[in-house]
Amino acid sequence: MRNKMRKILGIGFSALVSIFVIFSFNTNKASAALTDSTDLAVLKSAPTGIPVDSYMSNAKPTVSFGYPYGTNSAQIVDNTGQNSDSGNIISLANNKNTYGSMWSTAKSFDINKKQTISAWLYFGSGEGSDDVNSEGIAFVLQNDSKNTSALGAGLESMGVYGYDSSSYTAIGGTVPSPSDIQKTAIQNSIALEFDTEKNSFYLPSKPISNKYGYFSGFLSTLTSYSLNGYDTQVSPPPSDYIGFPTENETKVTYGSLGGQYGHIAVTYPGFATSYKDLDFTDNPTLTNDYSPWKKGYVLVHNNSNSASLTDGTDQNGNVLYWHHVTIKWTPAPNGSNLATLTYDYNDKNLDYSDNNIPSGWDKKLSVSNTVDTSKLNTTDGKVRWGFTAANGPSDSVSTKLVAFDSTPDTLYADADANIIDTTLNNKKITSASTDKTVGNGDSLKLNYDLTYKTGSVNWKDILANIKIPNGVTITPDSYNNIGTITFNDGYSQTISTGDITNDNITSQLDEELSPTNDTAKITINAKAVNATTKDIDVKQAPATFNGSNEISSTNSPEFTILARPTYSLNLTNSNSTNEIDLLYKQTNATLNLPTTLNYSDNHSFGNDSANTNIVYKITAGNKTYTVAANASGDSFNQTFDLKDLINDDTDFWTLFTPKVFPSGMLNKSFSSYLGVFNCTPHAFIKIIILLNFE
Repeated sequence: MRNKMRKILGIGFSALVSIFVIFSFNTNKASAALTDSTDLAVLKSAPTGIPVDSYMSNAKPTVSFGYPYGTNSAQIVDNTGQNSDSGNIISLANNKNTYGSMWSTAKSFDINKKQTISAWLYFGSGEGSDDVNSEGIAFVLQNDSKNTSALGAGLESMGVYGYDSSSYTAIGGTVPSPSDIQKTAIQNSIALEFDTEKNSFYLPSKPISNKYGYFSGFLSTLTSYSLNGYDTQVSPPPSDYIGFPTENETKVTYGSLGGQYGHIAVTYPGFATSYKDLDFTDNPTLTNDYSPWKKGYVLVHNNSNSASLTDGTDQNGNVLYWHHVTIKWTPAPNGSNLATLTYDYNDKNLDYSDNNIPSGWDKKLSVSNTVDTSKLNTTDGKVRWGFTAANGPSDSVSTKLVAFDSTPDTLYADADANIIDTTLNNKKITSASTDKTVGNGDSLKLNYDLTYKTGSVNWKDILANIKIPNGVTITPDSYNNIGTITFNDGYSQTISTGDITNDNITSQLDEELSPTNDTAKITINAKAVNATTKDIDVKQAPATFNGSNEISSTNSPEFTILARPTYSLNLTNSNSTNEIDLLYKQTNATLNLPTTLNYSDNHSFGNDSANTNIVYKITAGNKTYTVAANASGDSFNQTFDLKDLINDDTDFWTLFTPKVFPSGMLNKSFSSYLGVFNCTPHAFIKIIILLNFE
């Protein structure tokens, strides 16, 4: 059901006679299912998302009589497009000229604490004219007295900014003052806008009415229009920066710096200085295009950056509908009102693998912004958070959608991953490691660390879904267990081969994570496999941990499985018998291994002597000692100190017979004779050389 929009109908008889105006309006919030085929395709491919009904509210806006933006089209839907209290997707604007907001029910965003929000956004197809993709979505912090009823104007105002209500009368056009515009915006607010349309006076955007569409010059007088120019770039930039953080002086602009497919910027919607008037009379083109109006308003943007907000294709040619964003808040230092708001846009692919593509439609954009918390006008540091959006007048305009992974008012959990090569002396590989090589056949531990960071509720119903990296084989034990999950409270559960489906491991965690039981370590046992003659570069593999109130994700680090060598490594010893003499408990005993390692086929250890590339595994009887070493060049010699090697392991000496007590009888005297002999036993040292081949 199409939303009823408030009408402003007027009949102008003359500039000198009375005017009779009839108003009708509807302030009910919309609740229509999404049925458009494109919407349904987008919803079908939507990320899981967490239910939001229990902590977010969709309230009808509180407006004054005659104000044209009196509906709220925001609603909660499921993956079929139906309205659902248990749905996991917010539809903010789903028809032409619609607009909406969804807020945290309580003032739960504490600006004096670190906060994180993780969400997926859908803007539109990117096809056709700009108005098909208009207008955009905004993440907003607000302390408006209207609470969950707070809502700005539609169209270019995206449900957050003030309305540049411009009237057309028989004697000319009238525009509001900055104060008038500011009063219709969401008050005491900071916005991070994701603007999909370039609303510029220099582009064919023209004045526009939420009811009648673009201005033609033939519509009834007294109809209210937006001049639709908030993104107009004006030079020079603001010189006084009144009310804006001085740290952003070089980043504050009149209008946006975004390109054809959108921009992201920080703004202050309820601040009058955010609205700057632009005189049309000095520009013949603007004078002609916007007659009878002689000026319009542009919006001050902070740190505006071009971004590909609408659909595109990723590096593999797949259609991009959903864009992930992680927004982080760092509180202002003591004595300051300047906090930091950072965002990572397109930081994850739809399968939750990390996206580090530097160019193209799906490139990652990471930006840090200094923001002025005094604009929130809060005494206790608590504000509401939420999203607003608006659509343009095109019949084909795209629905604006949001799905959450995590919210700032419930909990925030983190996930991280690493790989341990137990064959190579427990070598640890992380995303930041410089040496990410393992050998064919090496035993690996795939580790995933979950950490409960902050929150007011436990992380519940956690389902681990781990994609097995390419190039590894899972290695079960004799009980068909492939791994373990160990919690901070000491409890441990096993993961079995029955939890493997195709290339994924799925396991339900037995316990919740909480402030007192705040970590869980998942370890999967595996083996690196490379039967080829070339190194194999293994890409990151995503792992998601889906709870009923939080979704966290990470990726196994990229690593390389070295090729099976066609060359050989030869070990020679100056002692041809490979025997080492050990004198029992000799105080200065050393295990001298006069070994020489040489490659065949002119291969070498390389020139890097800083990193471990040899592991000596020395076995004597049932004792095994491991020592790592660094080798470079064509050959390598190593001497080990026995005391350091055995690390005061007194049982080491039980491997040998240190003293021999032979006894005998002298034939002629029948008197006994006992002889005691000190012996130097021979210990046969087996040396196994394990290498990272350079």
